[in-house]
Formats: sequence, C-alpha cells, structure tokens
Amino acid sequence: MFITSLKSRFSFLDLTGHPEKFISALGSFLGILTVAGISSLFLNLQETPWIVASMGASAVLLFVMPHGHLSQPWPVFGGHLLSASVGITCAIFIPNPLLAAACSVAGAVLVMYYLHCIHPPGGATALSMVVGGPDIQALGYQYLLTPLLPNLLLLLSMAFLFNYLFPWRRYPIQLKLSPSPTVSPSLASTDIHYALQKIGVFIDVSEEDLLKIYSLALDHHAHHQSMPLSINVGHYYSNGQYGEIWSVRQVIQLSAQQVHYKTVVGKGRRQVTVCSLEEFTQWARYQLVRDENSWRIITAHDPSLCSPTSLTVP
Repeated sequence: MFITSLKSRFSFLDLTGHPEKFISALGSFLGILTVAGISSLFLNLQETPWIVASMGASAVLLFVMPHGHLSQPWPVFGGHLLSASVGITCAIFIPNPLLAAACSVAGAVLVMYYLHCIHPPGGATALSMVVGGPDIQALGYQYLLTPLLPNLLLLLSMAFLFNYLFPWRRYPIQLKLSPSPTVSPSLASTDIHYALQKIGVFIDVSEEDLLKIYSLALDHHAHHQSMPLSINVGHYYSNGQYGEIWSVRQVIQLSAQQVHYKTVVGKGRRQVTVCSLEEFTQWARYQLVRDENSWRIITAHDPSLCSPTSLTVP
C-alpha cells in the first residue's frame, strides 16, 4: 500500500520523455566532468569528492529542472558562496566538529532564506567546509576564490550553453522565448501570493508556471468534462480563452441560421451582435453559469441542469 501510494505521488516523473531524460544525464555528465577537473587542480584526489558531491546536486537541478527557482543563477551562485562562508566561519570558531557541522548547515539555511538564494546543495557545501579535510580547512576563506568560484562559473556557463542547444530549454529562465501565460479570468497573481502564503512552505514553482498549469488544467477540463454544446436562448457561453481575449456571450435570439447575442464579458461588452449559428458554435467552447461573483463551467453532471436556468446580464 505504501509503495503504491509513493509511486502515485511521483507519477509525474513518467510524463518526461526518454530523450529529455538522456539530455539531462548528458548535461550532468559534462558539468561534473568539468568541475572535477578544476577541483583536482586545487585539492588532492581524496578531498575533491567533497566538493564534487555538492556540485553534483547542483547539476541535477541545472540540467533536470533548468526552469526551477532553485536552479537559477543567483540561488546557485549565492547559495554556494554564502553557505561556504558560513561553513568556513563555523570550522574556524567552533572547536567541536559535530556542533560546527550542525551549525554550518543551519546557518546556511538561514542565510539562503533571508537573501533569497535557497539552493539545497549549498547545505552540502557548508558541511564540506567543516568535515572535508585539512586541505579544505587550510584554504580558509581563500576557498571561496579557488576552487569554488571557478567551479560555479564553469557550471553555470555549461548550463547556459548546454540548455541553449534545445529550444524548449533556456537557462536562465529569463531567456525563455515563449510568451508568458495570461492570467485566468478567475485567478490573479494576488491569488497565487495568498495561496503560497497560506501553504507556508517553500515551493519551487514560479507564479508564471502556476498560472500556466492552472490554465492548461482548466482548458483540459473544459475539453473533456464539459457537456456537448447545445445553443439555447438565455444561456451563457465562453470562448475558453484567458486574459484580455476571454469573452462571455448570452444568447438573446436564435434561429436556424443566426444567433443574436449580447457580450457580457470581454471586448464589446453590452453590445448586441448577430452572427451565423455555425460561427457561434465554432466560437463557443463551453457553457457557463453565474455563481454569485464568479463563472462556473457547466458539465454533464452539473446539478444546476436539473432545473431551468434563469440568468440576468450584469
């Protein structure tokens, strides 16, 4: 039961195609190969793995989730450098190794939170400053310049160049060429802020992606859950679009060839227009009903269909 539940929670990973999986693996290989080579120039082979370990975690984020918040340049750059500074400080001023190790990770978390550069591998970088060995500790704060800074610059450069080879991948996310999704008529950016605040934990999804997911899910619901359209006088219909092009029309008069409708929401609001029945049917994506201050899509299982609908135009 537990295994089945666990698999269902991570079933979204199956939505990623095989080419994408191999692309992520290849990018990680190239990134870590470069980092390991640079680190070996400054550290002995026994202590290099401590550095490569934290960079390996960063490589997973950069090449598997290049559009995630945790993967962006400032979280990667600031997360590692600031966490390393905290770790070095703890190694110098806290004699007890166990206490120094715990304080290094806790301090790194606080610093990353308040400076808006949460990057989980930063915790490993902070820890490696305490338990990584004498060569790492002997470098002290010089470690920030060599080898950490070159490693970060190379890994970020590799992420930029490698992801740029594939049109659907852009790093950093600001280089995405696709237009930002428009806000759903029933959901605004302030609603996203409120929801995230109520959840109270960090979620590695941008507001843009949340709105896009919501819009795509609503569109899918409209396609697969809405009832077959039948155009009726007095009923409301929508084109199923989002943002400024969203529109709601109420059918005023209907004949075998023409539809007289009044635009309730959208461009041309309150205007009465005439079009052919075929044109209106192609435009209408689903039927709506007004619930207090919001619109609701009518589905085949909608209880409101059990009684006649009486609606007034706002």
